[in-house]
Amino acid sequence: MVNALDAVYRQVTTLAQMGGARVLESNQVARCRIIELRGVYFHEQKILPVNPSFLHAEMQVLGLGTSRLSPVTFLSPAHRACGWTRSKSFGLTQAGTAFSRYHRGNRMPELPEVETMCRGIKSIEGYRVINVQMTKCDLKPISIVPPVGEILDILKNQRILDVGRLGKRVLVNFENDYSLVIEPRMTGLVMLENPPNTKHLRLEIALKAVEGQERGIPETLGESEKKLMFWDRRGLGTIRLLAGSDLKSQLAQRLGPDALTITAKMYSERFGGRKKEIKVALLDQTLVAGIGNIYAAEILFLAGVDPRSACDRITLAQWERIAQATQTILQTAIEYEGSTLSDGTYRNAINGEGSYQHCHRVYDREGMACTRCELGRIQRLVQGQRSTFFCPVCQRKRGRHASLKAE
Repeated sequence: MVNALDAVYRQVTTLAQMGGARVLESNQVARCRIIELRGVYFHEQKILPVNPSFLHAEMQVLGLGTSRLSPVTFLSPAHRACGWTRSKSFGLTQAGTAFSRYHRGNRMPELPEVETMCRGIKSIEGYRVINVQMTKCDLKPISIVPPVGEILDILKNQRILDVGRLGKRVLVNFENDYSLVIEPRMTGLVMLENPPNTKHLRLEIALKAVEGQERGIPETLGESEKKLMFWDRRGLGTIRLLAGSDLKSQLAQRLGPDALTITAKMYSERFGGRKKEIKVALLDQTLVAGIGNIYAAEILFLAGVDPRSACDRITLAQWERIAQATQTILQTAIEYEGSTLSDGTYRNAINGEGSYQHCHRVYDREGMACTRCELGRIQRLVQGQRSTFFCPVCQRKRGRHASLKAE
């Protein structure tokens, strides 16, 4: 098989040199060139066809668009020979993203996804609650406390002061000092329009603009009224209405500092005395709130720290790199509106996809070359029953690999 693929690759590179194949230049994602031959794409320095999800990111960087990347493109003989298959349940998306065995079970939205939800519904600030109702849903009911009728009694005609976030939860704060706490968990979405379907729509809150606010809204937009919706396919999300004091005692005090505010000193003080592996510790919401499995792996890669490192063995210089990487990864992921994986579950407030999944450096890239050191191949291991992806060459337990930029 290797000899056959090597022969195919030699033919591709020869045709590229002769002008028989198209060469796409890029240094931003793969630090290499992509060669296209009859609808099949190859890395310049690899004998294997390009991972479709990786190619999608590469094409975006090149500004080439991805509408041409139909499933047929990736069912070529060369790709089938290399083990690419088409999932009966998910197939290959129009953007060319291959279904991965690592996200069959879905995963909880993390800080960037929840922050995107919050920003997406910011426009409801200043609106008043007209009605709260559960939608007709024959599936497993979600947890709503207190009952919807009582929530309506407390919130009717109350004005929304602001929308905020607490770890991985959406907060809608009202003028009567109550907060609606929405925890999406595995598949929950907080939306204003175009839910993926009505079958899994769980709750609707009808809102109306307050007097004075209405005059500033063009009638053609029809935004004097809005609907805040909670959609949840698996029904694991929760909704709670809490008074200000209860919010603090039942929730806020139990969480660690928000990941967007944590510093190297805070990391060292909260994590430093523990023997837990750093990747596992980053998922502990009582230590730091908001980081989940995907972004923990991405943060540790950017910091150049081995995910198996014990917290009590990590140096101050490493904590500084972890703190800096935390801000870089999370802020960038927010700009890209989070990560929509190949199961397509996560959507923003208007049912659009996030795009940070195309920027992942290690997550779900097992066996692929490290884009930083270009020496190692991404490995996968299981920590705390979760998949961890890392580069065994440039992520170290001690010191800093030469491929990392100087501090």
